Amino acid sequence: MTEIESKVAVGFSSNPDSRDAGREVITDAINRLGDEKPDLVLLFSTIHYRKEKYGGMQTLIDGVYDVLSVGTKLVGGTTSGFIIPQGCYTRGVTAMAIKCEDMDFSIAVAENIKKNPELAAYKCAIKIKEDLSKSKFQNKFLLDLPSGTTTPKIPGYPNNLRVVRSKFLSRILLLGTIFSLKVLQKGPGREEVIIEKLAEELPEYQMIGGSLIDDNKGYFNYQFYNNKVYTNMLITLGISTSKQVKVNSTFGLTETDKRFKITKKSTYDLVIEKINNRDAFNEMLEILNWPTRFLSDSARLPFRTLYTPIGYTVNGKRYISVMAFFFGESIIVSPKVRCEDACIMTTSGKKLIESVEENLEETKNKNIQFGLVTSCIARLQTLGRNVYKVHEILQNHFKGNPFLQIYAVGEDVYTKELGAKRIAESYNTAIFYEE
Repeated sequence: MTEIESKVAVGFSSNPDSRDAGREVITDAINRLGDEKPDLVLLFSTIHYRKEKYGGMQTLIDGVYDVLSVGTKLVGGTTSGFIIPQGCYTRGVTAMAIKCEDMDFSIAVAENIKKNPELAAYKCAIKIKEDLSKSKFQNKFLLDLPSGTTTPKIPGYPNNLRVVRSKFLSRILLLGTIFSLKVLQKGPGREEVIIEKLAEELPEYQMIGGSLIDDNKGYFNYQFYNNKVYTNMLITLGISTSKQVKVNSTFGLTETDKRFKITKKSTYDLVIEKINNRDAFNEMLEILNWPTRFLSDSARLPFRTLYTPIGYTVNGKRYISVMAFFFGESIIVSPKVRCEDACIMTTSGKKLIESVEENLEETKNKNIQFGLVTSCIARLQTLGRNVYKVHEILQNHFKGNPFLQIYAVGEDVYTKELGAKRIAESYNTAIFYEE
């Protein structure tokens, strides 16, 4: 029997110039691929390339296609950081180049996802299904990369406004949330709708995903599709392959005794108005035993609430939401509220690292070819320099084979066993291996 050729390689560049970085990262990937022309490229960069002094995002992509053959499929976007065989980075660009005879690919994209996320997911699912329906390979996988949460700009107020204590302005903002999502297409994402629709239309696929982000400021995020840069887009990559695919999801979070009931919610279940029948803001301060100033600083808010996510258990499955905005007496979370009964979750660096080992346990002795990972930005911020321990675990697990982990702002996973889940602060892997 003729051996099927399968090649995957990961390139990297830290060059600050957009065009040079684009050329360097794809040249590095192709060189590691054995000078083969890839069938597909996954490209992820940090947000700094958007600045004019570095050249801009489109110039980064132009640099890639200075080297890459016109017509080569490419997907990706901006991320707060990534882990690859070469190391851990919060500045730079990486490319995974894939050339496999036992893989068929389909890329589907849809714009305006905050306006109508369900329709966007449906359009992508239908195209993936049609493109790969005649593939001779039986195992199906999908990577979804939606645009993440963005903060609307309010005239006369600073950028990235996450905390508004004025009752008058907060009432206007809450009333305007739907307008912002549907017209301005700014605000919290509704990505749970996307993964649920994708799973409904493509039940035979295994899936992981993560929302694209900047450096966690929430100003901008970008999506890459072939030789163009987009915003507010859903990108889906379907793969049909003869390789085995193992998808897994872990948290490393534990429940605390800080339990409560969410007694009133609104706006697509993204807004918590009442906790224990009291105003959500003040009740949450009491639950956390925090001074008011802890939830009054927009700049510091993500660094506090990321470490105190809200957990729910629904039908035996764990879901996590992060408190993203505080408007008046209300709390806006992402993903949406799942049920009335909730609690504050906690973790430690040790538990987060152990959750990586737990996640990879089932593929420990497999003939691994390559892997894709989506992880929450909160894990990056919590671990700090200890992300190198994650890198060491991945290096030992993949034994010289390529892998690519991105840090996202909200993650997706779907298997028939796990169900379709939009979660936060999780670690999700798709390991491709051969029997």
